[in-house]
Amino acid sequence: MTDVAPAPAQSPAVLGLPDFEPRAEIGVIGGSGFYSFLHGAQRVAVETPYGEPSDDIVVGELAGRSVAFLARHGHDHRFPPHRVNYRANLWALRSLGVRQVLSPCAVGSLDPQCGPGTIVVPAQVVDRTWGREHTFYDEIGAVVHVGFADPLLCARAGRCRRRAERDHAAPRAVSSG
Repeated sequence: MTDVAPAPAQSPAVLGLPDFEPRAEIGVIGGSGFYSFLHGAQRVAVETPYGEPSDDIVVGELAGRSVAFLARHGHDHRFPPHRVNYRANLWALRSLGVRQVLSPCAVGSLDPQCGPGTIVVPAQVVDRTWGREHTFYDEIGAVVHVGFADPLLCARAGRCRRRAERDHAAPRAVSSG
């Protein structure tokens, strides 16, 4: 999980964005099959200063926790990876109160031991993507450095990572396409 916190000067209240209801503690960005896990699900349309998110956010309950789900490629899978508006997606989740995001994905591995069905929690992330905006901090003014080498900063993710490292511990490299 990754903590999500837009720049203080860009908080929804400062920009005059509405305070959305319902609220959520945890955000999940993933495939559309996740919808079926949420109880009492409500669709919420969120406007952001970065354009439209991939889809409306679905907020519901899972195991007693309020969860906001966003289909990464849209509910009808219309956005290819290079067209996903990542900044709008994260802003929209944060507007609903989300502070931690879990974003599972289905990808391949260079390690033959990591076959289909293997769950790997990355120890580090190497972002080699290009052709899209990479930051919320793009304005002239205060310079902000955000560490990306250790994306799993919360204690809960650390416990999850330690369990996963028993089997597979590796950095994750991300490329375009």
